[in-house]
Formats: sequence, C-alpha cells, structure tokens
Amino acid sequence: MKKLSRRELMRFSALGAGSALLAGCLPPPPPTTGSTDAAAEAQPAAPAPAAAAGDKVMIFPWWFWEEVIEHAWNLHKVPRLLGGRLVDLDLDGAITPYLAEKWELSEDRLTYTFYLRQGMKWHDGETVDAEDVAFTVNYLVSDKNLQSSGADVGWGSLKGAQEYKAGTAQSIAGLEVVDTYTVRMTLPTPDGGWMTNVPTAMNILPEHIYKDVPIESIQENHAPIWFEPRMHIGTGPFKWVEGEDEKFVRLARFDDYWEGKPLLDGVLFTNVGESDTQFLALQKSEVDYLTLSGNFYTQAQTFDNVNIEVFDRPYHRWLDINVDKPYLQDVRVRQALNYAVDRQLLSDSVLVGLAQPWYSVIEHDRWLNADMPKYEYDPEKAKELLAAAAADGAWDPNQAIELYYYYPDSVSKDFMAGLQKFFTDVGIKTNLIYIESAVSTEKDVKGEYDLMYAGWGATPDPTAYARGFDCKDGSAFFRSYEPETCQTVWDLFEQGKQLSDFDERKAVYDQIQQIYGEEAIAVPLFRFKTAVAINKRITGFDLGSQAWQNSWIFSKHNGHKWDVTG
Repeated sequence: MKKLSRRELMRFSALGAGSALLAGCLPPPPPTTGSTDAAAEAQPAAPAPAAAAGDKVMIFPWWFWEEVIEHAWNLHKVPRLLGGRLVDLDLDGAITPYLAEKWELSEDRLTYTFYLRQGMKWHDGETVDAEDVAFTVNYLVSDKNLQSSGADVGWGSLKGAQEYKAGTAQSIAGLEVVDTYTVRMTLPTPDGGWMTNVPTAMNILPEHIYKDVPIESIQENHAPIWFEPRMHIGTGPFKWVEGEDEKFVRLARFDDYWEGKPLLDGVLFTNVGESDTQFLALQKSEVDYLTLSGNFYTQAQTFDNVNIEVFDRPYHRWLDINVDKPYLQDVRVRQALNYAVDRQLLSDSVLVGLAQPWYSVIEHDRWLNADMPKYEYDPEKAKELLAAAAADGAWDPNQAIELYYYYPDSVSKDFMAGLQKFFTDVGIKTNLIYIESAVSTEKDVKGEYDLMYAGWGATPDPTAYARGFDCKDGSAFFRSYEPETCQTVWDLFEQGKQLSDFDERKAVYDQIQQIYGEEAIAVPLFRFKTAVAINKRITGFDLGSQAWQNSWIFSKHNGHKWDVTG
C-alpha cells in the first residue's frame, strides 16, 4: 500500500490563504467610507466575465487555481459543485447518504453493499448507474494512474485491487456490480475507517465519457483537456460551461439535479487578484463572501454590510519532539516544554482569536478524549520538572535547543518568537531556525532537529493518523520515541481499525490520546478557527456551505439552496 508522504499529509493552509467570494445581481457599489489601510493600498480587481442580463450568479474569485482544475474527481471546490460521491459526511464527521441512498456492512465487516438512488442524471442526460461506480474504481486503480490523490490507499485497498493494478489479475476481486443500481465492495481485512476515508473522497465518473479518455492524458493538472466541458460532466447542482486557465471558470444551473433545481442561474469562479483586492471588494459590497484572517478579520468586524461567522477548522499545529536526542528523552523535559507555553495568549494575540489551545493529536471533536492530560500554562511547574531532571543528570540547563520551522508567513514567525520567549522564561535556551519546506523533510527523515514546528489536518477518521505513528517509517511524525511505547500505540491503531462500532473504536483511540499526553510525545499547540464574512443579502449559505470552502472540512455544500436577494 502506498503511504502518503509527510508533505502530502501536511499540506500548508496559511492564515491568509484560500479565500472565496460570492456576488449576485450586484447593485452599483456604494461610496467607500472608512477605508482601512489594507483596503486603501489595494489595487482594483480585474473585471470578471459578465453574466447574462438578469441572471442570478454567485461569483467566487479564487487565488489558488491549481486547486480549481486539479483532478476532476477530487474534493476541491469546483469539482465538488460539479460532481458527487457515493456518501458524504456531516460537519461532525458522521457518514451521510449522497449518491448512494443506503448501504450495508456484512457481519464479517468486510463487504459493503451500496444502493444508488434511482433516476439520477449526468449533466448530459445519461442515467447514473452501478457501472459508473465500478468504472470509477477501475479507472483510478489503473496501473497507468500516476496521480498522488490517494487512489492506492483508497479504492486501491479493495480486495484484489493491487493485483489488478500490477496486471496479474483481469479484474478487481473485491468489486462487483450486483444490478443496475447496486454495487458491492469487499476489503481483504476489516477497516473501520474505510467508509469515512474512501467513498467520501472522490467523485464518481461517467463511464460513457471517461472510457474514451486515456488516463495518461490527464496527469498534468493544467493540461488543455481539463478545459473541455466533457471532462466535467457530473451529477452536481451545476454544470461546466467554459473556462480559461488562470482566468475564470463558468458554471450553469443543472435543472435535473437530483436534490432539486438550484435557485441560482450559475456560478462564476474568476481570478480577481490577491487578498487585499478581495478585501476592498468586500468592503464595497462588490463581493459577498470572503474568508478572513489576521487584520482582515479584525477590520471586517466594523463593516455593516456583512455578518461574520467563525467555526472550528480541523487542522492543528504542534512541535514535533525528536526523542532520539539524549537531552529530550526524559519525559519530564518534554512535559516542561508543554507547561512552558501559554497557548491561550498566543491564540488570542498572534492568531487574533482564530485558534484555540489544543492538546490532542486528533483534531475532530467526536473522537476527542476529554480526560487526556492537558498541559495548561504553568511556568513554575516547568521549572520544577527541569530542575528535577537536571538533578538526575537527564537535563543540562546550558543545553540549547534548535527549533526549526518552515512556514514563511509573518504570523508563523511571530508565533515562533512567542514560543522562544516562553521557553526562555523557564530556562530553556532556544535557537529559531527557518528552513525551506523541502529541507525540513530531509531533516525530519534524518532526525537532524530538536523541535520541528509542524501541522496537519486529516480525514475525520482516526485511522488516518496511524501513518504518523509507524515505528518503522523514517518519515513518520512520532516515530522517534520509546520503541515499546511506539509499538503499543501502533497496536492500538491496528485494533481500532478492526472494529466498526463507534463507541468501541473511540475507547481505543482514547487510549492512544492518553499515551500521547502522558508521554508528552509532542507539544500540541492550537487548532485553527475559520472566519468568514457573508454579505447580508446572501441566503441559503449555511454552515455546511461555509465549510465547503475549507480544504480541511468535509461537508455537504447544499449548492442547490444558494441564492442572492436585493
């Protein structure tokens, strides 16, 4: 099975990145009053392609275009409006129906049977059926599939999938079309997280289109083929009309959408510039939705044309402790590092309240162990622990610790300076060292660091975290700690994978979090929050819709309910 690399698991989600904007039937912009410094320095946005007269169109200027056209079946913004997955997740991470209206799990916990909704249509009018589902699995497991989308650790985990990929089998043994609207999938061993991690992750593809598309022709993210309308025929509430690389993508309402005819006439994604220009447009009511961060979050609260919403983002940051270093092997030293940090102060000040102190390796609420050790800010306790360790020869007060970080944004630099001060206050000498991302990976694999500032956001099932605790994987996050403890944690992950009952599984992952805290394997710091500004004339844009714009939250967007008034 192909493992996701450290870098794939820790995709950067900067505080100022990933904004999305909406507008529809906009009135003339009002006079600008009370411009902020950031808005005053912004350059006007480039004009977007005009909508047809009278159309109700939401406009999403989006900066990160590599995610707009990257892989038609993935979880990014445009593909999620165009297509649909077998099942979906609610905001708590629980599995909900989508293209499959129901499913069954066999008694041996190996076989999943999915029952598709009948009568669903592709954007070109063809009927969606089980053959499309089977084709999608075969297509993504193909031996020519060079994508790093997770097909190997997803559909490729089905019984016989790797043999099919290697060419030693003519078909996937664990994939069966039962009838027109029923498909059955079988795993070689039980996997309690499979339903959360796999059927929710990629759109189902239309066989009658993709059977004529050589998979090698779509390996390049921005290849011309991605701008052909046929490549985006899906089951979603909007269908592809046209697009131009790094400029715009226009979608139109799909009247036969299975959840009902959308209220909007269409959606427009257009490249209007960077965050300062977007913020100026928000202030002028030229756009209706914007993800906020830093000073923008503070300034937008003075606008009377928007509502500000804040919600939890399942992505957290921590300090990776290299326990291979002798001076970090005593648990008291690691606990002192934890007690030394005032997480609340850093979250409120440097992160302007868009974070909360965090203590677990898991960032999804439904799996949290509420009773695990939490290292509240206690500098005196940190000093006591260091003194005790020094008395036993396990800590040298003159030892300097190197703290590496690879996030280049100014907020991260300020956060590092804050950490350095807290460590200095309890007597830990700390050198801050910025390195490029590629260098951090090399140092991590070779163990050439003391502390490494890192972060991740994983799928809503704890099985995804196991890779970080693989004792035999040199690039795993927490592989450098006591072998006995490492094996215990790994065995618990394996145990949790074998179970299907939520309460039974949670009890196992509670044990993992308990060990994580007691052994102070790392210094967990904070979990992000996301703030969005929504123009008061937007309707139907619920919390799931807001979260849809965030790469770390897997939720149903309800695009067919979006509307604009006024």
